[in-house]
Amino acid sequence: MNSSRDFRDLGRCGVNFRPRAGLFVHALVALLLVPEAAWADRVVLHQPVPTPGGGAEVELLDHVEDALATALRDLGHDVLFEHGVADVPPPVDSNEMRAIVEFHGGEYLVVPHVRPLDVGYAVDFQVFWAPRSRLERMEVEVHRDRESERLREVLFSMVNDRGVEGARDALEGPDRVARALAAEAAQKREEEAVHVDEPEPEPAVEAQDAPAVEAQDAPAVEAQDAPAAPAAPAAAAPAQAPLAPNMVQAGVAVRPIVLHDDRASGGVIGAITLRGGRRIAALPSLEIRGALEVGFGAAGSASLLVGGAYLAPFGAKQRFRVGGSLEAGLHGATTGDKGAAFAGRVALVADVQVAGPFRLEVGLPELQYVSTGKGALTLGGYVGGTARF
Repeated sequence: MNSSRDFRDLGRCGVNFRPRAGLFVHALVALLLVPEAAWADRVVLHQPVPTPGGGAEVELLDHVEDALATALRDLGHDVLFEHGVADVPPPVDSNEMRAIVEFHGGEYLVVPHVRPLDVGYAVDFQVFWAPRSRLERMEVEVHRDRESERLREVLFSMVNDRGVEGARDALEGPDRVARALAAEAAQKREEEAVHVDEPEPEPAVEAQDAPAVEAQDAPAVEAQDAPAAPAAPAAAAPAQAPLAPNMVQAGVAVRPIVLHDDRASGGVIGAITLRGGRRIAALPSLEIRGALEVGFGAAGSASLLVGGAYLAPFGAKQRFRVGGSLEAGLHGATTGDKGAAFAGRVALVADVQVAGPFRLEVGLPELQYVSTGKGALTLGGYVGGTARF
């Protein structure tokens, strides 16, 4: 039996496959509802180790373990726990760390060494990445008032395939942001206390006996002897928070037809697109995406596509990202050669943060191929508004 001939015979009989919008929506929702653990890498968190002579209590160690686990989950990681046997020292080299990672089936091992401080605690992090046998170490200060933000900043920079790279100078050692905020709050309290204790000025009394020259010179002398008020320390700019893992996007595209078969007349195709996606925790610049699209203009269609985008951040505050995208899937024409077809497209992509979780994404140029008839090729672009959560 010739299956391809039978398929063509069905087309001659008027049997066309027309995708239903309901199936598209269900597929897109299923993509967004995939548990984060399916995309996340597995991080083994070793129980916190007290620094020798540091005097860390059990309550502090338990608190640090809970805080680190919460920070790792917030960054999209799947957390596994390693509680060592009593009197067994923590791992000290790559071989011992690899054994723990392989035992739990993970990719990373985080070993925190904890030392209490007046403002909170200090953590000497050891992070081992098994695929490349990379071991990095960094000691940081954690303030109670900024604990969650500080831990997320440090773990985001260490638990990834790139490692700490250029973030070490900004993160290692004291928490400069917390210290600046504390200094600013202390100065504000001091100013408020001085303002409350300052006595009310007495009514001015006219000086009858004092010469006018002395009355004029006295304030000048006092002004010279008065000590200058200390300048307020400038608050350090907060570190850039990582992008939220999920995204939804509504966009519009314009695609002029540059190649078509002899039966078509060309023209311009417009499209309205709804995208959803999720960032891969192990590769923060890579997103898996799905798109539901309705085309109009020179050709009507409904399409369901899946793919991804790679957007690398740049700039001091990482507000901008540039890269590319690739999507492919099912294309259902509603005019012309109706029925199911293949659609695939590639684009150069850039996006910029507008406000809060909202970003603006532009794909230009965008090259699309659709296999309807003898095939059609479009060259255009799109713009979309993105919300991350």
